[in-house]
Amino acid sequence: MQYNRNLWHAKQYVKLGKVGKVRLIPSRISLNIVGQQEGSKMHARQFVISLVFFLFAFLAGGVTHSQTPARDGYIGIVSKADGRKSGEQFTFANLRSQRPFITFPSGNGEETTKVFEDDETIVLIFVAHLTGSTETFYLNKKRNRFTLIEVGALEATATGADFRPKVTYGTLK
Repeated sequence: MQYNRNLWHAKQYVKLGKVGKVRLIPSRISLNIVGQQEGSKMHARQFVISLVFFLFAFLAGGVTHSQTPARDGYIGIVSKADGRKSGEQFTFANLRSQRPFITFPSGNGEETTKVFEDDETIVLIFVAHLTGSTETFYLNKKRNRFTLIEVGALEATATGADFRPKVTYGTLK
């Protein structure tokens, strides 16, 4: 019964000119509802759309792979310093945030403030709450080097020592 009803619908589509082909198969009736010319246009549109999609995906993928991902941390090893030993290590973590964390060679760690960042340099500053001393780190991402400038305000005032900043140079891993 279902077969006869589908056959009747197929014949109506043929009469109205909406069907290019009718295939009679005992289990089902297959209709090509789009005419031959419209079908070739539709295939051309599908081809162009898929081609544009793949070109966009290829070009967009190339752009994202060419960018270097930002590192979230470094280990700084002292190479030359005023008052520090060569080989001491600083750990710079959470560099993508505005409040990175630094672990000093003594093992103590503190949050710092990121005051500047571009493709080449990150500048971090730490101000001691009790003494007002400052430690400013300049991290060069391209050359994998860092510079630390320490100014001990209370130490210079209390001891009468020379009020000159201590400079430390090192490499980043």
